[in-house]
Amino acid sequence: MRLCVLLAAFLVASLALTPEEEACASPLMAKLAKEPDAELKKFVTKCFKLISSGKRDDVKPIVKKFDHDKFIRFLDEYMIGDCASFRAEFEGM
Repeated sequence: MRLCVLLAAFLVASLALTPEEEACASPLMAKLAKEPDAELKKFVTKCFKLISSGKRDDVKPIVKKFDHDKFIRFLDEYMIGDCASFRAEFEGM
């Protein structure tokens, strides 16, 4: 059930994506569907929704509060390939 809600959230968010965000969305959703860590899923979903709705400044406090080790894992496992352009943005937060 949670996976359906998560995928629905990504679908709604994907309606107003830039070409970079659109290229990142599919591989990100595929990886996220297999992610066992609910906290990491929630973090990725919330950040992606904020970024795609133009609220990038709202992501910074979420990143600062998030567990450092999980954040590094997020960067290493999710911000690669088509999502690599977002890595520097997250690292700067």
